[in-house]
Amino acid sequence: MSKGILLGQYKNIIYKQSIKNLDKPLCTGCVYLVYNNSYPEISKCMRFANKNLVDGKIEYTFADSNRREHGVCGVDAKYKRVLPTVDV
Repeated sequence: MSKGILLGQYKNIIYKQSIKNLDKPLCTGCVYLVYNNSYPEISKCMRFANKNLVDGKIEYTFADSNRREHGVCGVDAKYKRVLPTVDV
């Protein structure tokens, strides 16, 4: 094996070790996720919402912030629900 290939593999190992939450589950497939195709970073979560006390409007929280906070879904996706697949 050439030195260049070995060096490339070494960089890949170091790179993966430095990515935070690489082993954590994604929100993808969760029944509560309202995915925004144009701006995925502002996708909403219907599991956690706030009621506006002035007009009564329900405001859903951002999925990304729910995953970062421990009191809600958290990094381990504690409340993630996926519908079972049915073979037809």
